[in-house]
Amino acid sequence: MYPLAPIEGQITRDFLYWLLLSKPFTDYAIEGSARAGMPKVNRDHLFQYEVDLPDVDEQRRIVAKLDALRNEVTTLQAAYERQLADIAALRQSMLQAAFSGQLS
Repeated sequence: MYPLAPIEGQITRDFLYWLLLSKPFTDYAIEGSARAGMPKVNRDHLFQYEVDLPDVDEQRRIVAKLDALRNEVTTLQAAYERQLADIAALRQSMLQAAFSGQLS
């Protein structure tokens, strides 16, 4: 694990967070991994990563959109999980009614 800190005026902490979660960065990190069983990013390889950064104001706008999308995904995931639980409970209730002779 390598500590990373944003450079003030160049990249925001939140933009750095999303950048490190991005597929291009993940692919780059895997490409520089030295171990097969327990991958480890080579420090020199990591610090050679280059990306064109938008200005700080644009980074903040991008982060706001990504955060909003993450919140939507979380809300949808919770609703989906509730629906799955409701379906499982309904199925169980129907099976119990069928085996107790309550269904005709």
